Amino acid sequence: MRSDDACLAAITDVDRQCFDYLRVHGPASRAGLSANIGISRPTASESARRLQQANLIRETGSCPGQRGRTPQLYDIQGARGHTVSLALDHDWIGLRVCDLSRGVLWERIDRSGTPLTTEQLVAASRTLVAEGHRHASGECLAVTCSVADPVDPRTGRVIDMPNSPFAAGHIDVGSAIFDRAPETLHVDNDVNWAAFAESRIGLMQRQPNFVYVFIGAGIGAAIHVNGALYRGADGLAGEIGHNRLAPGQTLVQRLIELGIASPSDSSIDTDRLISMFDTRPQDATATAVIDAIAAAIANTVITLNPGALVFAGRVFDSPAFAEALRRAVSHALPRPIEMTQTAFGAQAPLLGATLGAAEQAERYLHLRIDPPAG
Repeated sequence: MRSDDACLAAITDVDRQCFDYLRVHGPASRAGLSANIGISRPTASESARRLQQANLIRETGSCPGQRGRTPQLYDIQGARGHTVSLALDHDWIGLRVCDLSRGVLWERIDRSGTPLTTEQLVAASRTLVAEGHRHASGECLAVTCSVADPVDPRTGRVIDMPNSPFAAGHIDVGSAIFDRAPETLHVDNDVNWAAFAESRIGLMQRQPNFVYVFIGAGIGAAIHVNGALYRGADGLAGEIGHNRLAPGQTLVQRLIELGIASPSDSSIDTDRLISMFDTRPQDATATAVIDAIAAAIANTVITLNPGALVFAGRVFDSPAFAEALRRAVSHALPRPIEMTQTAFGAQAPLLGATLGAAEQAERYLHLRIDPPAG
């Protein structure tokens, strides 16, 4: 049975709870929904009926070994629709297609090993998206994209930053890759998506206020305030590389001066940065690098007063670098703060974009209740 607007409009809060239970825990009977959600069996039966009419769940079998009437099991109708999530980085592209139950239908990660040009990025992305749609079923419910540049939250357009090392900053993702209008596509910065994943299924699930700092080819932060990402008026919140450390000098300019960042595109030489901390004691340049990065982070923390700091990026695979930065940040703060390192790897932005697409799909189908911030 095909869902229509009338069926979706009839979905209730209890129906959403039943749907979410099935999504998280898998198939269940009406008695199971009743017991686990805390609703009566007739209410569970009515919810199952409405969700079936909307083509959001399906009968998937019966409970074996039951005496008397065999209870019917229900599960998410994954084929009802799908989501598409694309992540664009300076040297890799990833795409993931999921069904309504959040099951992965198809995924591919292409690593170039070297920075991509704008033309290469667009061509490779369009090829991936076309292939992903061939593995999908049902309606396309949501599309998300992660880019390594800031994004204007009002328009969904990537902001082309001066000397950016990322090709995505030079294109309109919606028209160049997806042929979709901004209102049907959610584009966001990669660090924001990574922090979103951290807030949903990572270490920050119970921490509504945190700052997520990423150091890789670029350096940036995501700001999570009262349970939601804060992007700023123009999408530039968290661009700590532009923090002023001295009159006329930003953090990135200081790193260029210290030989860690490229004068041509501001990209950070992560190999050199890590190697500086391979031996002890660190030299004066290593100390200056740590002091500059720590100052930018500490200024952000002092201004925002978050409950925790999360560190991410390849450079934190170096225990010596991670410890030196933690120590320098602690010394620069007026009071201690929880500091931790993400458990997610380099593909955290794709994970965040995937989770974001799932939530958007559920909103589109009236299946998600977003709690109030705060």
